Amino acid sequence: MSIDRSALAAVLHYGAPVHAPAALPTLPFDIETLEIARERRRSSTQDKSALLAEGASLWKAACRRAVDRASRKILLPLSAGLDSRAILAGLRACDAPIHTVTYGLPGALDYEIAPRVAACAGATNDRIDLEAVDVSRTALLDVMRGAELPSSALDMFYNAQIPKRYKNDYSYINGFAGDALAGNNLGKAHGATWPQATATFAKWHRASKTVTLTTNDMDPAAALPQSPIVDIDLLSPVEQLDYAIRQQRMVRPIVCPPDVEVLTPFLDSEWCAFILGLPASLRADRAFFIELFQYSDPELFSLPTTASGGMPLGSSP
Repeated sequence: MSIDRSALAAVLHYGAPVHAPAALPTLPFDIETLEIARERRRSSTQDKSALLAEGASLWKAACRRAVDRASRKILLPLSAGLDSRAILAGLRACDAPIHTVTYGLPGALDYEIAPRVAACAGATNDRIDLEAVDVSRTALLDVMRGAELPSSALDMFYNAQIPKRYKNDYSYINGFAGDALAGNNLGKAHGATWPQATATFAKWHRASKTVTLTTNDMDPAAALPQSPIVDIDLLSPVEQLDYAIRQQRMVRPIVCPPDVEVLTPFLDSEWCAFILGLPASLRADRAFFIELFQYSDPELFSLPTTASGGMPLGSSP
């Protein structure tokens, strides 16, 4: 069997199969949602307090709809970050029973902070100590073979420890696409052209930070779509690449394991239309997202987080 060397080079650079000809890239939401968001950006005259109140209501409703779709009890993989905490806050707001699970190494921020967050929300929490997990070539390959699209082998393996423990006893709810929708990378390349965005994406998402795994004549940007997926008036180039390539090809295979029911409230159409309908100046670096959850659940969002290096949000550097 011949090897597609361009596709292989792309996998070596990005750590995931992103090669454009392999399949047309897709966004995790529809055009209608983007059109509604564009109209919101064009017509919004609401002040910050009105937006915060609307956002809190919409997020609670999005989490309620996710719970209503679940066919089993809810299990939330909980870290010390903001996305899973926002889901926990939304589930608490709609009085949904919730069990959480955290994996990591004893002493690490996620492992130590997440149980405190769960306890604050009145949720139960289990911890998976990764020091006790045997990592082998066979185990890694088994996880990779079970995926429709592979991504980072170790990340997929460690995340797979959750369904390995709980199997189909739960419906899994997670923060997929939450950081991108919040605007985590928006401030870094907003307003870039498509060629500028692909070049920046290729630079940011080099899988190996120490060793170059490809030949010098390989252009990593050539593996990406050469034209926008949708009108850039609907969604900026850097965001299109984030949602279609990073989220769909790199993140989804890790956080959405096969053969289990996975709920993704951040992709709720009403929530997406709202958060994407905010001005870029509010979304950049997750500023509005953070303010929204400090407003709607100040207790949970006063606890330490990895977003602030293990300190509470707003701590001095």
